[in-house]
Amino acid sequence: MQFRMTNGQLLPGRDANFGGTQTFIETYAATVSFGVSDGTCWYLDSAFCSTFHQMKKWSTPSNVLMATRLLCFFIFASAALSLLFRCRVFGALHRRAKRKKKVGGEKSLISCSCRKRCYHIYEEAATWSVLGVTMQLVLIVCPPMVQFQIFEPCFECYDFEGAAVHEIGHVLGLGHPNTAREEVDASYFDTYGTRGDNVYNQRLAELIRYNESTCYNTWGDVRNNTPPNAEVDSTGCKRGYNDELITGCVGIRDSVMEAFTQNNPSVCLAQDDLEAIHTLYPDCELSVTEVVCYKVNLNLGIVRIAVYVLGPLLIIFGVVVLMQAVIQNHNREEIKEQKVMIKEHRKEVVAGRFKLACANNLAEQARANQGANQAASESRSASRSPSRKNSPRSGGGLGWLKTKKSSGLAKQPGLVAVCHAAGASTSSVDSDGDAGGAGLSLAAAALANKKPQTIAQRVLAAQAAEQAQQASTSSDDGAYPAMDTSRA
Repeated sequence: MQFRMTNGQLLPGRDANFGGTQTFIETYAATVSFGVSDGTCWYLDSAFCSTFHQMKKWSTPSNVLMATRLLCFFIFASAALSLLFRCRVFGALHRRAKRKKKVGGEKSLISCSCRKRCYHIYEEAATWSVLGVTMQLVLIVCPPMVQFQIFEPCFECYDFEGAAVHEIGHVLGLGHPNTAREEVDASYFDTYGTRGDNVYNQRLAELIRYNESTCYNTWGDVRNNTPPNAEVDSTGCKRGYNDELITGCVGIRDSVMEAFTQNNPSVCLAQDDLEAIHTLYPDCELSVTEVVCYKVNLNLGIVRIAVYVLGPLLIIFGVVVLMQAVIQNHNREEIKEQKVMIKEHRKEVVAGRFKLACANNLAEQARANQGANQAASESRSASRSPSRKNSPRSGGGLGWLKTKKSSGLAKQPGLVAVCHAAGASTSSVDSDGDAGGAGLSLAAAALANKKPQTIAQRVLAAQAAEQAQQASTSSDDGAYPAMDTSRA
């Protein structure tokens, strides 16, 4: 059959200039299918991923991939170690355990529950910076996601748009420039007397357009290999992912028709592709010598960055802010508890001071009354008969509290009453060794505006009041109580 070119001329045969009868293969329909069932991966955003493919020119693709993985691991490990150093959770628990040890030779009664331990972790976390912790967590989470969800799909997968352009080029009659010598081999040469090779159009390479007089035989300007001083694609003669050299490839220009488009994806025609289209389908009026590419940026790469980087960043920041809010609430509760404890300690201090003052006043009063009683006893013994001298004195307790004119307690009736109850209880030491302490505890409770709560305290209070009343009655009858000098 005859091959008529788009300029209306018949393609010349093997031995004729024009009008030959060379047999050609006719393509009138094509079915383009993509490898979706063999595990081949694809990406859609060519503009975004093409930047990563430029890195393959630095070295072999495998070396570049290994370098990016090592960089990702280094960032991840550095951030993780810094965060572990910041946490120091075990150190906080260890310090908490130390405070649980002996205090003053005795075991502390402080609780060491899990809740208390968490409180000390809160104290440690309260010193953290929100931005610092956020950046550390982001550097832990984001690098692996960027590496395996953004970079490697672009680096290892195929460009869907570029593959579509490539296959449509095959439908139009374009072959692989870098594997032409392998695909059209010696058997074809033996049959047809020619072999496959990479070719170019000399006229179009010099940016000279075809006109009505020069466009009738475009194949007359076709030459083998590449134009002189042309820029050669550094990855054009490399096969696949491991950069195996293609046999017979002597250097090609950039083209969307290169085999193994994984290494050189593009959706725009290159100069070599434009020359091939104009050679196969010449136009005598509107031939174009410079590549014009109109493409739409899908911006899917930006969406992936938002999902795998911005999303985790916002989530981590929200979690850190929430953690800080919980810690601040814990600190406020701790401050409230400490204020309550301070109030309780102040009450205990006031009660202790009262007990000390009461005991001092009772001791001074006891010493004063003891001296007065001894003097009165000596004077009466001298005036009375010997039988009267050895008679036992009646009455007991602390009736000497009635003679309180010389004591400073006269000006404090409430204090006198409480100290009287405490002093009355001290006279019963022989019968109950803890009565004096109970009286002082009763005095402290009265000062703190507290009522005796236990039955034992109520019984001791009643006994103290009864003994105080008996002491007062004995003092009115003229008898003087016997003093326990050791207790005083």
